[in-house]
Amino acid sequence: MKKIIQDKIYDEMIEKAVYQQLFLGKDRIMGRMPETTMQFKNVEKLLTNFINSLSTKLNELDFNNIEEIIKYFENIFNLDLNESRERIKNNINEIDDISNQEILIFYMILTKILENIREQAYYNFGINVLIEKYEQITNFKFNDEVKQKIQKMSALGDKDISLLYNLCFIQLLAQVYKEQNILTNAKRQISKKITLIIKNINSSNYKKNRI
Repeated sequence: MKKIIQDKIYDEMIEKAVYQQLFLGKDRIMGRMPETTMQFKNVEKLLTNFINSLSTKLNELDFNNIEEIIKYFENIFNLDLNESRERIKNNINEIDDISNQEILIFYMILTKILENIREQAYYNFGINVLIEKYEQITNFKFNDEVKQKIQKMSALGDKDISLLYNLCFIQLLAQVYKEQNILTNAKRQISKKITLIIKNINSSNYKKNRI
């Protein structure tokens, strides 16, 4: 499949899949909600390294072999991407005619895999840390009521929760590509967001909070 797609389109699709819902340019990232943004030093360098790495490696693989692509990402990030397997399989089954749909399928595979990786990073570096820190600070168990409050805050556009989602992905990328300064900054920013989220959990006011 990769030989059918022109090199320029192939590179553009990789860049678009990585940047969408994350990067605004000039070292500025967005949250899960696009209107929520913040500056993050050297993030463009990190994303460029990631994109170049994907472009080089994926060009060597056969996109007709979806399992080969998924295993490549599993090895890079040391994650189980079974959810991606199911999502991709279901999406392909929904396409009436897959002939001449190489670009669509290529982009769908990338976005589904990256979406799963982002979700796992969010829970590993964000939610799990939040739970631990919440219990340490409040001396209360992180129960369903607290979980529902976070979900409500998120639904109402809490900026810290929104930004936490992509900060966790940046932390994961920084670990993989051994960018220590970016990794340290990501952990610092995540810690700040988690502290603010915990501060607001017990508040009855769920309006959008300031960055």
